[in-house]
Amino acid sequence: MSVKRRDLIRYLEQHGFLLLREGSNHSIYTNHIKAIPVKRHRNLDRITAKRIPCLCNPEARIQKQKKNSVIREIRAKNIQLLNYKWASPFYH
Repeated sequence: MSVKRRDLIRYLEQHGFLLLREGSNHSIYTNHIKAIPVKRHRNLDRITAKRIPCLCNPEARIQKQKKNSVIREIRAKNIQLLNYKWASPFYH
């Protein structure tokens, strides 16, 4: 997933970020709490694009952490269930 630079800038401006300054390699956007550097490439990689909503919105970070913890719990339960099936003589 790549995102265009202009779409990312539009997203930042909609969430209250303003252009602080232009550097040679980055544009710096801030909301007076955080400063986010935006690269000077037309397309940004998926890692940068996925990280931006968490920086803009702290609630998005909390939701992502909850989602990840639920996924970890489900995986742990599935592993326990698989181990039980292989150890039980009734399944052989």
